Amino acid sequence: MNEAPMQTYTYRLGESAEPITMRQDDGTPYDLSGCSVQIAVETGPTCLIVPVQIPDPLLGTIMPDTAVLDTLTPRARRASIHITWSEGSKDSSPDFALNIVEAC
Repeated sequence: MNEAPMQTYTYRLGESAEPITMRQDDGTPYDLSGCSVQIAVETGPTCLIVPVQIPDPLLGTIMPDTAVLDTLTPRARRASIHITWSEGSKDSSPDFALNIVEAC
């Protein structure tokens, strides 16, 4: 995995999450068929693991679990996406900022 899915991802507490599309360098979405994906969010000395749903694996799109995101207090945190590919190898995205904000 060569590129970050984004530099900053903003989530408004209590609202629906925006999808994240994982793309290759040429812009083609990753095929997430048979993959396991999660988001690791730094919360201090530990990481919070945010499960994701993969609504359409061929589109490379993931949807973070809003119930877990809603446990975070508003502020920016470092995060990365971890993928276990169908054949068992593992990969991670570069770090990005997960910005949690209050809904207005």
